[in-house]
Amino acid sequence: MAGSMNILLSTNDGYVMPLTVLMQSLFENNSEPITIYFLWSDLSEQSKAFIGRFAAQHGAEVIFIEVGEDEFRGLPTKKYISRETYFRLLAGELLPADVDRILWLDADMVVNGDISSFYHSDFEGAAVIACPHGSAMRPVILEDCAMIGIEHPEQYFNAGVMLCNLEVWRNMGIPERIAQIASVPRQMKFPGQDFTNLVFNGRVKTADWREYNCMIHSVMPEDIPELKEVAKIIHYVGSVKPWQFTDIPFEDIWTGYYMRSPFANRPLRRTSYAKMKAVWEMSQKRGGAHE
Repeated sequence: MAGSMNILLSTNDGYVMPLTVLMQSLFENNSEPITIYFLWSDLSEQSKAFIGRFAAQHGAEVIFIEVGEDEFRGLPTKKYISRETYFRLLAGELLPADVDRILWLDADMVVNGDISSFYHSDFEGAAVIACPHGSAMRPVILEDCAMIGIEHPEQYFNAGVMLCNLEVWRNMGIPERIAQIASVPRQMKFPGQDFTNLVFNGRVKTADWREYNCMIHSVMPEDIPELKEVAKIIHYVGSVKPWQFTDIPFEDIWTGYYMRSPFANRPLRRTSYAKMKAVWEMSQKRGGAHE
């Protein structure tokens, strides 16, 4: 309903800290009442209690919904893409029938502004409102779409931010669609994202990535000052995270929310991404010299 927001989250015990930083940023920048639906499978009672208390301190409610241990078992994952990334696809089946829209957010991001206007967007019949990648990633995405069979590459979106039209989802037969997609062998470059795009191919309304899913791998250094002013959702996409490295785009913004979160008294052990990359490149050159 207007005047409140439903947020969909998921994580495991290893990602509670980044998720808490995301929640901190969400609460700081949005005044509407917030209900968080939290999908979980591998999460301790201690972590659930912590998340619930933290949300309550900010006037938000958390509703935990357990997902069976065997759901999505066997679907492709990576080091930084866990099984939990697929849980969002069951939102239509798992959430109460009177929840007609919900905003999924990945844990590796911050909400750096008021997102209420985005949350209350007109779906215009689409199943999902989400953001395509920036021009820096476009050639890779076009190649990926051709490889996995995406018929509308202009709609291919990053699945970290998804405004979900659950009224449409409940009429799409999504569980059956998931089973059908999983039954066809495919080489997926971006497993969770590719799979989600196959589910909603042709049912997507796009939004501006610069504002609502500002992905650090699509950012040019010269654009950072402007993007700091316009980006309401910043996404530390990929394997390079701000809790691991100091010199990546918008690391300072993430650190600010971290320092205001319940984890502020736990020092981060971070290294320079530029130095690590230089060492890796040097090792590659040395290795190549011996081949």
